[in-house]
Amino acid sequence: MLTQEIINYALGIAALVSIGANLYSSIKKPQEQSEINDKIFDERMLNMKEAFRVETSGLKELVTNLRDNHLHTIEEKMNKHIENQTINEREVAGKLGGIDAKLEILIKSK
Repeated sequence: MLTQEIINYALGIAALVSIGANLYSSIKKPQEQSEINDKIFDERMLNMKEAFRVETSGLKELVTNLRDNHLHTIEEKMNKHIENQTINEREVAGKLGGIDAKLEILIKSK
């Protein structure tokens, strides 16, 4: 009971199903590949963010240490300067006291 007409319809339907499957495949495969590429990109971005975070945390520690060292050096220099200034003031006060005593002797002798 297979007539030429039934065979033609069956082949036509098979051709339409084949065209539909090819169209679906040509649309679906690039979409799947795009999704895979997106996942790979997201994973790489997360890795880069983590690496950048680790690098910047080390940099932050380095800057903090440099700042603290610099402040400590400035404090030491200021303390030394204050100490030297105090010594100089005492020397000047002593010399002025000596000059004052000599002036009093000179004034009394006249």
